[in-house]
Amino acid sequence: MQDLDAIEQQLMREWEAGRDDPHKSACERTVPHPLPDVLARVTLVNDRLGRARFRYWFGPSRVDRSTFATLTCPETRCPRRQEMLVQWKAQAMGERTSRVPRHTDAGAPTLTREVALEVNGAHYLAREAVFTLRLQCPRQAHQPVNIQLTGWDVFSPSGKGLAGGWDGEQPHLQTLDAVKNWLLQHTAEMA
Repeated sequence: MQDLDAIEQQLMREWEAGRDDPHKSACERTVPHPLPDVLARVTLVNDRLGRARFRYWFGPSRVDRSTFATLTCPETRCPRRQEMLVQWKAQAMGERTSRVPRHTDAGAPTLTREVALEVNGAHYLAREAVFTLRLQCPRQAHQPVNIQLTGWDVFSPSGKGLAGGWDGEQPHLQTLDAVKNWLLQHTAEMA
C-alpha cells in the first residue's frame, strides 16, 4: 500500500499547511486505477471534533482503506480484486453481475484440450496448457494468491514441441488465434 501511504502523507502535509485557513476543511487526491469510468479519491477532512480523518471513495461509495486498496489495485488478474469489483458493482451501481468463482480445486484432474490445425497445408497440434502464477498484490492489500492462467503449446505431427510455454508474466501463446498467427509467421522456417 505504498502508493496509498504516499498519497496520505501528501494530504496530511497539505492539510497541516492550510490548518490556519478557516475556509479550508478538506484536501483531496484522485487515485489512478484500471477502471477509467470510476473516480477513486482519498480525502482528508476534519471530523466533528476537529481531528483529521481520511475518507476513501470509489465512485459514489465510501469504503474502508483495505477495500479501497483492493479496488484500485492495478493487477486486473487478481481474483480478490475481481470478487470485490463484482460486490461493489452490485451494491453501488445496482448492476446484476455474475459471480466470480472463489477458487478452483487445484488437485482436480482436468482434461487437456487439443486442437488440430492446418496452416499452409501442414498439420499441427495445439494443446492447452495451464500455468500457475503466484500473484503479489502491488498495493499489498492482501496476501499473495495463486492464479491459473491458460495458454497454448504447439506441436508438430511427430510430437515435437514448436512453441508455447511461459513468457515472463503470461503464457507466450494465449489464444488459438495467437497460435495460428505464430504458425503463419514461422511455417517457412520449419519447412
